[in-house]
Amino acid sequence: MNRLSPNASLWLTLGRVYLGAYWLIHGLSKLLNHSALRVPSSYQGPLSRVISQNLRWSEPAIAIAETLIGVLLILGLMTRMSALGAALLGAGYIFTKGGYWDYTILATGAAAVTVLALVVCALAPGLGIDHVSRYARERSMNRTQRVRATPVDIPWPD
Repeated sequence: MNRLSPNASLWLTLGRVYLGAYWLIHGLSKLLNHSALRVPSSYQGPLSRVISQNLRWSEPAIAIAETLIGVLLILGLMTRMSALGAALLGAGYIFTKGGYWDYTILATGAAAVTVLALVVCALAPGLGIDHVSRYARERSMNRTQRVRATPVDIPWPD
């Protein structure tokens, strides 16, 4: 169970929703505007070669993944897995831009979003559907434990 204070849980939830909105906006813009799916010529890393060689399937796959991760994070479903996916997408963007040899890329919004995704992944769930369903499961388990009390031998008076 999550042992965060109410303030920390609130900020974590706000961070999760912001992260979800970020990825949802980026994914929907790529799905609705097909020219946004092209790999810019400014990308220099080895991942840019892999993506540009496989544009037919990688462009829609990345756009669908961004949209799906955004929706899952906003709703609070599979929070840790979707936050890990967001961190992987952010790291992929950084490495595609050549972030492993150019430290100035690490001072961009993509690096901040990747770090936020790792924080959400480490501390989730916040106030999402995952949290509510886990709370309901634990509550029902506590009820069944109270019902299944062990019998006590009571001596009868003679």
